[in-house]
Amino acid sequence: MTTNFTIADKPLLDPNETWGFWGSCFSQEMAQRFEQRGLSVWQHPHGTVFSSTAMREQLRALQRGHWDLVETPDGRRSWQAAHKIILQDELQDIERLRSEIALLDLLFITLGSAFTYYHNPSQIWAANCHKIDQRSFTKHLLSPEQIAQDLKEIRSHLQALNPRLTVAWTLSPVRHLRDGILENARSKAHCLTALHKHLESSSDHYFPSYEIATEELRDHRHFAADLAHLNAEAVDYIFQRLCQSWGTEALLSRLS
Repeated sequence: MTTNFTIADKPLLDPNETWGFWGSCFSQEMAQRFEQRGLSVWQHPHGTVFSSTAMREQLRALQRGHWDLVETPDGRRSWQAAHKIILQDELQDIERLRSEIALLDLLFITLGSAFTYYHNPSQIWAANCHKIDQRSFTKHLLSPEQIAQDLKEIRSHLQALNPRLTVAWTLSPVRHLRDGILENARSKAHCLTALHKHLESSSDHYFPSYEIATEELRDHRHFAADLAHLNAEAVDYIFQRLCQSWGTEALLSRLS
């Protein structure tokens, strides 16, 4: 049994325009599928981020012109970047990011979790803990109101960088089981509430990746062995739903 639902057609995906993907690992999964089909898309070079606070802090850093850096056993890292990112030239990195965002026509932003981490010694919200002692962090569950405020600020920063940018939000269907079953459910609910509150006062768009997974792909056979991530076939299904509902005729012709 499954519950199918209609997704409003929106011709947002034009292969002659430049698209970007930012946020959770599910965002990267979508980007990779376009790349596998010969389409060039932009992915945020600082890797995976899950919370609205992490995204907000990345944009604040772009605005002020420097990252918050930390020395780790693996070298110098940024609190605003994934652990694998090694920063060489900070100013060059910031200027490159600004110019890349300014060139985008459409940006998909995928929220993953309402949980975020605060590094107490440096008083900084961290996008990644960089293998630093967990006892130095405080874990927070953001309220829907806090997330909605983050989304408003994120949108304001993006508008300043690229006034013509179209933004499409989505919620990752990946289950954050390390937080706990109930905690994951609360986290997703907080994100959904905040996203729709933001959309009520915005011209942004929303693609129901999470709802497709929970309603149309509700069986565990659609998940990988960890029961947290969707398997490849399920991600392909959501990708096809995205292209069919939001793709222009030019895109559908190219993918056929």
